[in-house]
Amino acid sequence: EIINFWLEKGADGFRIDAVIFLFEDPEFRDEPPSGNPNFGPDEYDSLLHIYTRNYNETYDVMRELRVVVDDFPSDVSKLILLEAYESIDLVMRYYGTAEEPIADLPFNFEYLLRFEDEVVTGTRIKDAADLWLDNMPEGKWANWVTGNHDRSRIASKVDPRLVDGVNMINLLMPGTPITYYGEEIGMINTFISYEDTQDPFGCNFGPDMYEKYSRDPERTPMQWDSSVNSGFSTAEKPWLPLNPNYLEVNVENQLMAEESHLKIYKEIINLRKELAIQTGELQYLNVDESLFSFMRVTDNPTNQNYMVLVNFGETDSVVDVSANSLVPPVATVVIKSLSSTVTVG
Repeated sequence: EIINFWLEKGADGFRIDAVIFLFEDPEFRDEPPSGNPNFGPDEYDSLLHIYTRNYNETYDVMRELRVVVDDFPSDVSKLILLEAYESIDLVMRYYGTAEEPIADLPFNFEYLLRFEDEVVTGTRIKDAADLWLDNMPEGKWANWVTGNHDRSRIASKVDPRLVDGVNMINLLMPGTPITYYGEEIGMINTFISYEDTQDPFGCNFGPDMYEKYSRDPERTPMQWDSSVNSGFSTAEKPWLPLNPNYLEVNVENQLMAEESHLKIYKEIINLRKELAIQTGELQYLNVDESLFSFMRVTDNPTNQNYMVLVNFGETDSVVDVSANSLVPPVATVVIKSLSSTVTVG
């Protein structure tokens, strides 16, 4: 009844949060200790959660939900996104099968997590992409996500100069790009005092530990312009404070600038109309610790092929791609990042 209520309102689909916890052990058995010394006895990862995640009944209910959505009379298909932080084999089960589909897209958090905790390298990006593409059921569709309401945006996880490069990867690899609001303009996390913290998960750990667990730093208002509350709200005080950089980093400024993250993002979106980006084969080029590069190619000689090169290193780099037969002797730069010194055209 809930699903049909929203479908009748015109909803185009559903994002289902924390789906792995839908069913739990009917005997309510205690979960065993994980033995991980990095977590105290009151922290979630101090236990192995074998009795509260991914019961087979969860997959059955998600399949039933898919049937309800698909049976709704509509001229367009409806989208189902599922959130499941789990091992790759369990996440892939949420795609379902050709005969019994479940989600159109379970979020690719394996890819997201490669941008956290360690130095991001071209090799790590390729490994994350291959992990998803190699395990994805035949006929299913990939997705690329680097930030969300629980995780920092990309500009807070890597060198901010890489914002455009990472957006290029996400939007030009085969699959669906998923952009968390603000990543298109390079928004970063905001420090939130304990007094201003709203996230119950952070508040539960008290003033000494809240920063480790609160997800509020990535949940601050969208930065639309340089007016009061950045044009997000007319309230005297928004739910969370704004990042002080909103006076400079905002949509209005970037639309007026000659070059900006937002304008580059729009150019990349426009490039997705090209056949090579929509249906072209993925071909890796040079990939190492500093470089991630790939091509999207079609067999049709009348169509343009596209190459993407992103430098994750600390210094400028000269890349020789001439050994690859797919690379023509002369190419044109279509889009460049703000930090790039190449010339477009």
